[in-house]
Order: sequence, then structure tokens, then C-alpha cells
Amino acid sequence: VVVPGYIGARSVKGLSRITLQADPSDNYYQQVAYTTPEGHMIGEYPVNALIQTPADGEVIPAGNADRVDFRGFALVGGGRGIARVEYRVDQGDWMRAELSPSDSPWSWHRWTAVLPPLERGEHVLQVRAVDTAGNHQPAAIEDVWSPKGYLNNAWHTVRVMVR
Repeated sequence: VVVPGYIGARSVKGLSRITLQADPSDNYYQQVAYTTPEGHMIGEYPVNALIQTPADGEVIPAGNADRVDFRGFALVGGGRGIARVEYRVDQGDWMRAELSPSDSPWSWHRWTAVLPPLERGEHVLQVRAVDTAGNHQPAAIEDVWSPKGYLNNAWHTVRVMVR
């Protein structure tokens, strides 16, 4: 069963029946493991942007540091779209990435950006998104902690080394 916009934490491997009921299940996973810090059951996928390239820990030759391929994707549930994706380098100012058109609000929204030339040394790249309802990604994992680690949509951070 695929339900657009809802997380895949319930990852059903085989489905033999579906039971409809008026209230949420009282099993452990639904009541404890799949909950937010406030105790609400998780469901809709929150706004999230991820860096695909460069990879965390990637070493970039100094000769290529002015043309780093910087891209990723963003997604959100609830039928909302991605309003914008922003990125920053080394805790600098947030800049807007370019969003590619998306087929529907239920699909990934690809983004790309042109990084400024990177000097030799370590650099921290971060990305965050805002959806069409104004929901933002939180800055830190502590803001979205859940018992099983589900729905971690904190700003995605990668570290790269220019040598």
C-alpha cells in the first residue's frame, strides 16, 4: 500500500488484510515508537530537503573547488509543495537554490545551486526547505527527536574537504 505524503515507517512487507476502525491502534508502535516529541502519532511527511552531492566527507580536488556539483531534492506530505530551498556554506548567509518543476506536490522537487569557489580546507554545507504552507525544517535533530528516530527533518549538513 502506498499512501502519498505519508511516511514509510509502517513498511508493510506483506499485506493479508486491512482492518478499518474509528480509533488509532493501541499497539506499541502506534502509541510509542511512531510518535513526535509531543506524543502525537506521526503520519504526514514533514518538509525536508537533502543534499545528494557532494557526499558527506567527500574530498574535492582544489582545482575543482570553483565548480562543485551541488544538488539534491526536497519533499513534503499533505499535498503541499516546496516553496523554496535554501543553502549556506560555512554558517554564511542563506541563499536560494533553483527548484526544478515538479510533476505533482507528491513527488520529489529537485534543486541545484552554484556554490561560491571553495578555499582549501574543510567546509560545512547545509540545506533547508520551506513548504507552501510556510512550514520550515528545524535546525537540529533535538527539535524533532522521536523514540525510533523517525521524521528527522533537521537541516541536512555535509562536510567536504578541499585539498
